[in-house]
Amino acid sequence: MQTIIDIGVTESLITAILVLFIGRLINSLSPKSAKFNIPEPILGGLAIAILITVLYQNGITVNFNLPLQETFMLLFFSTIGLAASFKLLAQGGKKVFVF
Repeated sequence: MQTIIDIGVTESLITAILVLFIGRLINSLSPKSAKFNIPEPILGGLAIAILITVLYQNGITVNFNLPLQETFMLLFFSTIGLAASFKLLAQGGKKVFVF
């Protein structure tokens, strides 16, 4: 039998903050992650992804309610695009232009 856990907006925000703290903990305990400069959100996100995968394999599905995810992703990638300049593109050469 499949069990579904729905996580609301507030709980999703709290989970995201916990992911950052978990990443910081993993980074402080693992000298290799600090050596290779692996970001804390990546380490925390990987740990939570593994946890959610294990839960799913045991018949528990976790659903996050993320109503503003699309809006924030558009804002994030738009600001990255606004930071690009033609001078930097020219320095990158043909491959960067094609990309």
